[in-house]
This record gives sequence, C-alpha cells and structure tokens, in this order.
Amino acid sequence: MRCRAFRWRSNSSTLKISSANSDVSSVSGHFVSPQQNPKEYAFRTRAGDTLGILVGHYCNQVSFPERDMIYARIKVFTVLVVIATLFAPWVTAQNQWSWPEEPENLQVLPAHTKGSELGRVMRGFASSLGVRCEHCYVGSGPDLSTFDFVSDEKSTKLKARVMIEMVTAIKENHLSKLTALESEPQMRVALTCMTCHRGQPRPIMLTDVLAETIEREGIDAAVAEYHELREEHYGGFSYDFGPRTLTGLGESLGNEGKFDIAIQILKLEIKVNGETSSIYYTLGGVEMQAEMTEDAIATLEKGLELAQKGFKPFFQRRLDRLRN
Repeated sequence: MRCRAFRWRSNSSTLKISSANSDVSSVSGHFVSPQQNPKEYAFRTRAGDTLGILVGHYCNQVSFPERDMIYARIKVFTVLVVIATLFAPWVTAQNQWSWPEEPENLQVLPAHTKGSELGRVMRGFASSLGVRCEHCYVGSGPDLSTFDFVSDEKSTKLKARVMIEMVTAIKENHLSKLTALESEPQMRVALTCMTCHRGQPRPIMLTDVLAETIEREGIDAAVAEYHELREEHYGGFSYDFGPRTLTGLGESLGNEGKFDIAIQILKLEIKVNGETSSIYYTLGGVEMQAEMTEDAIATLEKGLELAQKGFKPFFQRRLDRLRN
C-alpha cells in the first residue's frame, strides 16, 4: 500500500513530505532556492530526504494506528531539528569567545581585573538591568567576538562608569558610617545595581513611570501601560503592584489639582487591589478638594464601614465637615 502524503502545518511553518518525492517546501514560512542560500537549501534538502525515507519505510510496513503515532513522532523530530539549526550558531559563538585575560580601557574597575572576573561583573550588570551586551557596547547579535568592548562610543557605557563610582562612594562614605552608629550588630546592607534597577534599564518606580506617561500621553495611555506592566511583571520585584502604589500617585495628582485624573487612578486601585479604608479615605479627600460633596460623602461612608475602630474618627470628622 502506498503511503499518503504527510503534511504538517503550524502558525509559521509548513513541512511537506512525500514517500515518492520528499522535499522541504517551507521552513520559517518561506521558500529557499539554491541561488538564494545554498547552505540553507542543502540542509533543508537533506532533512527532507531523511524524513521522506523514514515516512516511506514505515508507511508501507505498519498499520494505520501505528502510522498515526509515527506521524506525531516525525512532527516532534522536525521541530527539534529546526530549533537546533536556529540555535547552533549562537551556541557556537558563545563557546568560541571569552573575555580577554588582560582587559583594555578599564577606567573605573581596578586595573588588575582579569577576564574571568570581568565576565562575572558584566553578567551582574546585565542581570540587574535586564539587558544584553549591546546596551553598553558597540555590536549586536549573539557573536560576542564581533563586539568592540574597548570603544567608549555609547553614552550608556559612560553612564555606567558614573554609576559604579556612585555605588562605591555610597558604600565607602555613607553605609560605613551608618554601621558605626548601630548599637547592636545588624545584618550588613548590601548595595548593588540590582538594589535600584530591579531588572530594568531605568531605575524608576512604577508611580514615576505612570506619571511620565500621564504627562506625555494622557490618563488612558497610563492605565493601559499599568495593565501591560502588571501582566508582564506581576509577582516579580521590578515594580510594586501592591496596595498604596496607585493610592500614593492619586493623592499626589490630587494635590496638584488634577482631580479627574487622580480619581481615575484611585478607582483603578480599587479595581485591581480591592476595597480598603485607606483608599476610600484618600479618594474621599480628593473628591472634597474637587468640591464633589455628594461623591465624597458616599466614598467616606464606605471607608467608615471598613475602617478599624481606631481610625473611624478620622472618617467621621470629614463626614461631619461635609454635612455641616
């Protein structure tokens, strides 16, 4: 019995194999001719021939249930071949390159720093900022042998030197003084790039990110950005999505007289983090500033119900003021 043609489709790839005439018609969503890329064409041809032989051999010797299992195995095998082909250049480049044992142009790091130690330092920077080598150095791609690590062309490299000096000064001139003032031994405070950057290139807080977006693009863009950042970073430590973050931003905006925007931010806090007495106290305060008396009374009454006994008088005083 002749084997029917086997065709596999995915979102971006198509692989067609026939026992009579095997060919790789498309991988990565496009056709390749010998003239376009001889090496890639040769690889695909060999892959197609190999899979075609496997399909042709098994399809003529097994029953239909077994044949379906073989098709599934061939799909997995094909995916592994494609992945290996894509990542092989990157792995090879990484294995062939290493930091020079005597680095050049060290202006802030100690002059005696060796290549192995420099590599650890650079990996620490990359992890702390969530970036790759091209953030500070001239070059791109996985092959580090093509990078110009000596060049001072990029401003980010110059800024990094200033930041290293800043961290060193804080450690030596300030943290050491705090340690001397402690009456009892305390756990040592460690200061690194991660302390402030938390995996982000810019060491700024979530409230500052949103405030910038509000100023530049408006409240709708800021709300959309908040949801995007929350989806990407929630559970990590890059940004604080807990209670009080949006509350603090809303209170600041209210003090600046931006009442409509402040109220939207505070209501977003309630939506994502739930009702608390503190959020209703802040929201009611902004509504009082905006002379939204009825809304403020309704908000503060909700807060009064949620507030612990010791905090209820704060709500009651505001309510008395509004009602009188």
